[in-house]
Amino acid sequence: MALSFRRILFITISLGAIPLPKSSTVLGLFCLFICLALLTPAQAHAYIDPGTGSFVFQAILAAIVGAGVVTRMYWAKIKSMFGKSSPSEDDDINEE
Repeated sequence: MALSFRRILFITISLGAIPLPKSSTVLGLFCLFICLALLTPAQAHAYIDPGTGSFVFQAILAAIVGAGVVTRMYWAKIKSMFGKSSPSEDDDINEE
């Protein structure tokens, strides 16, 4: 009899082989992962056509380009957070 992922996961949790995290957020995510792992079927009889790979590639490429556009839009603010603050021309005018 072959052991499925669900059965192995249940055995390791019941024996205490997986230590439970202390933080409530991490504990919640851990419990969610365990519930999803136990509720998913052991085998998925699904067909993924070639168009799906193209769609995933386009989504990844769009995310990279989108991140580049956002970075370009806010580059001056990002640069000013990490750089030295230089006196601006407005400060020189107000001192006179």
